[in-house]
Amino acid sequence: MRYSEFANKFNNYPYFRSDSLRFFGKQYRTLQNQLKAWEKQGKIIRLRREFYTLNDKDRRVGLSRPFIANSIYPDSYISLEYAMSLAGLIPEMVSTLTCVSLHKRASFENAYGLFTYRQISPSIFFGFRKEKDEFGLSHLIAEPEKALLDFLFFAKVARPSRSFLEDSLRLQNLGTLAISRLREFAKRFAMKKIELFCSIIIDMIREERA
Repeated sequence: MRYSEFANKFNNYPYFRSDSLRFFGKQYRTLQNQLKAWEKQGKIIRLRREFYTLNDKDRRVGLSRPFIANSIYPDSYISLEYAMSLAGLIPEMVSTLTCVSLHKRASFENAYGLFTYRQISPSIFFGFRKEKDEFGLSHLIAEPEKALLDFLFFAKVARPSRSFLEDSLRLQNLGTLAISRLREFAKRFAMKKIELFCSIIIDMIREERA
């Protein structure tokens, strides 16, 4: 099959999976080999194993990093440093797109950057919302309060302290957080570490607003 014919089949989709090639019937095996050749030629881009997209020139649909993050790994939402940076809670610009997922820890690097995933239990898989990117495609991202608590959940600290939040994490703009939501989310973690951090953060919020 010619690449132009193949591209016409998928140029209105943000990505496609290799098992989609089965729709081509007997050409399935041949197309699998052609995918490898087209990837080397830069005509298609591999997002991760089994996930591909046409190059930006041939694809008619825009493709954002947040959409990719949710698409290439199931049961996940954007959180941790990346979501905290977007919310203005930390001063750093974060290039690695960090997510949490119900599945095992993973990391994928492709032409659009590095995507990492940390595993959490179903009981704390909450606190996220659906947003649309600049191309109108949806992705899931943590509420600012949940992104912060997710980060603290994974943080290796001997004891929750204000100095960790101020000096190591360099938290800022805490006045934008909702105390009621922070309390609600922290309670659902059912962890002493998170409860202690939550109390410290609430004090910091009140001081900032005073």
